[in-house]
Amino acid sequence: MLMRPLQVLSILTAILGVATSPTSHAADARTELAAHSARMVRNSISGQVRILHAPPQTPIPFAGVSEETPPEQAGQEAIRQYGSLFGVTRPDKQVRPSKKVKIRPRGTVQRFQQVHEGIPVLAGELLVNLDDSRRLVSMTGEISPNLSLSTRSVLSPGEAKKNAIQLVEKWYGLASKELQATPPELWIVHPRLIVPSDRPATLTWRVMVKSKKNKIENPVRSDVFVDARHGGITLHIDLIERSRNRETYDAGGSSSLPGILVCDESDPDCLDGSQDARNAHIYTGDTYGFYFNEHGRDSIDDAGQTMVSTVHWNDGYTCPNAFWDGEQMVYCNGMVVDDVVAHELTHGVTEHTSNLLYYYQSGAINESLSDIWGEFVDLTNFRGNDDPDVRWKLGEDTPASIGIIRDMADPPAFGDPDKMSSTLYLTSVNDNGGVHTNSGVNNKAAFLMTDGGTFNGYSVQGLGIGKVADIYYEAQSNLLVSGSDYADLYQALNFGCLNLVGVDNITQGDCEQVRKATEAVEMNTDPLDFHPEAAICPTGATASNLFFEDFENGTAGVAPARLARFHRAV
Repeated sequence: MLMRPLQVLSILTAILGVATSPTSHAADARTELAAHSARMVRNSISGQVRILHAPPQTPIPFAGVSEETPPEQAGQEAIRQYGSLFGVTRPDKQVRPSKKVKIRPRGTVQRFQQVHEGIPVLAGELLVNLDDSRRLVSMTGEISPNLSLSTRSVLSPGEAKKNAIQLVEKWYGLASKELQATPPELWIVHPRLIVPSDRPATLTWRVMVKSKKNKIENPVRSDVFVDARHGGITLHIDLIERSRNRETYDAGGSSSLPGILVCDESDPDCLDGSQDARNAHIYTGDTYGFYFNEHGRDSIDDAGQTMVSTVHWNDGYTCPNAFWDGEQMVYCNGMVVDDVVAHELTHGVTEHTSNLLYYYQSGAINESLSDIWGEFVDLTNFRGNDDPDVRWKLGEDTPASIGIIRDMADPPAFGDPDKMSSTLYLTSVNDNGGVHTNSGVNNKAAFLMTDGGTFNGYSVQGLGIGKVADIYYEAQSNLLVSGSDYADLYQALNFGCLNLVGVDNITQGDCEQVRKATEAVEMNTDPLDFHPEAAICPTGATASNLFFEDFENGTAGVAPARLARFHRAV
């Protein structure tokens, strides 16, 4: 998603700047929007709206919908009447519901996936929030309008799968026998929905390449997008969310997953396990309790999913570390402390809510949300060291040989930025575009919202963990989409707070503090305006072709898939 300054426009200016709704209710819709003081935020470059939000006190009724209307029908009608502001000109063909309607205490949330000729567009999503009377509260997200690319693939699914595996083999130094891949699926990638880019949309084969259980020392889970016409790699995202960061297993110092079962719910304190196993079991329970008590969430998927942990994992060179591999939490020796456990489990929650891509700013937000809930659990479970001098430090209870990983109150202390204009803000492709480093911006904002403080010309009064957790959960669950960036998070936190006024004693005054905290870290600006080019290979490595052709006979007989160099792109 492009990182750029946003324009908050008056409702009439916004409507004049984009196409009107194709429905017969367009005039009524414009009148309703203006009458309800709705606000719009749109891209200064594309002109498309990315956020439409009505004050919670004046949600927007719209034609053909009443409180008796089924929520699925009401959400689709909202797209038909207001989707044109986001670039949706053919709602029945351009978007489709991607998940079941989520019922909230005061309304519903419905996600829509953009498609082009039936093929999904990566990060092309719209999120519709309705109140319990089926009135529109907000619509957020972005799509890629006016797509015209061909959906005919030159590359076969088999070739795409082979190319994806070959990339992962070379990138991670592995053998193909240690890897497995999902069946390729056609997806469209338009880079501007994810990162700063002027590249056109591309038809790709999406392949998930993973390491085989019990076969591989270095865990791998990569989302690979292979150009469906030429065979090159359009996009590669590493999905192992790492930080140096209730079934519990013990790998016994090996890289085997999940290892030997040590304890389950029949042994709530894991008395038969090692100290790391006991910690993993207990802290996973603490994290479950926080999500359930604060947010009513039943486990990672909100449907009672078994929370699997493996301790004493070691591949010989990755440790010390901890990670979520898409199915379970995994810990090296000494990494099983409360904030790290909650951090990794939250990566799973993110996959089941906003599903933020682990890439550039969306990845930094993903990582920061894990830090935030890690510290919220750490500060409320009454275990470990919660002294004031380590209150916002991640990993303070790990052995001295590992030590503190990040400081949310003072990100620069560990080389992370505390505002968008910081010289520490990472603008390279390293670390999936700086997902761990640039998480410092939101970490600082969360610290200011919770504890308060003076920073960058703003004085913020702290709201405490309960309110801040509610506000971030509202943003995470109901307002962010997979390609959201910091500009979107700024709006999501501020609008999310307004949505919660009257809930858990949240007030308009509290929302003013949220505004100050997010503006203190310059979340609503993009002073960098950078346009990175991806390196072909990581530092210290050199490019090599998987296929060479000297063209002495022209290109006759050379498959298009073999004409492209394999590289890490975007």
